[in-house]
Amino acid sequence: MLIDLDLKQKSAVVLGGGSEAELKAAKLVDAGASTTVVARRFTKGLQALSQSGEVRLIERDPRDAETLIREIRPRALFISTGEPQLDEDLASLGRSLGILVCVVDAPRLNDFNMPALAKVGTLRIAISTGGKSPAMAKMLRKRIEKMILPEDLLQVELQESIRGRIGGSVNSHAERKRMVYDVIRDPEVTRLLKANDLPGAKARAASVIRVRKRSKERS
Repeated sequence: MLIDLDLKQKSAVVLGGGSEAELKAAKLVDAGASTTVVARRFTKGLQALSQSGEVRLIERDPRDAETLIREIRPRALFISTGEPQLDEDLASLGRSLGILVCVVDAPRLNDFNMPALAKVGTLRIAISTGGKSPAMAKMLRKRIEKMILPEDLLQVELQESIRGRIGGSVNSHAERKRMVYDVIRDPEVTRLLKANDLPGAKARAASVIRVRKRSKERS
């Protein structure tokens, strides 16, 4: 089951300073997490993230990170030391402290797996193979990114704008859902979004909602 884990302004720790650790740290930065990386050595990419103030680097052997982990008590712990037994020991430590654990290349040790993320504008779509094939997840991510159209992104913005208009006056969940799909399927809304006319689409959506409300009141 895929779950969108909110790490914005929450602590996360990465144990390891190699390329995989760098990838995890970069994803955490993108998620807005307060990220600490612990390792004896760091990639140039991690050093750059540190210099820009996006992550905190602590030069320490991950074997000696227990006290630090107990102090920080991060929401999530990412482990990539390159030593399987050490990774397993650190995963056990994190789990004993009630921390969510993700170990690179060891799905059996994980509380969650990091899916490949297709990113287009503000839209995020997760592709997970359950840890079986990260390479295939990456290929599928690239395909999906090509499928997302500009009007799809505008439709997301449009839906955000109409939620208050619908939710504030319609008590029935089923009726709110019908209104949402009325807007999505409306040909004029689609035409306006394809023309990059979001204000026009918002006005048309408001009209669709009013008509739906009147119809409901008469029934």
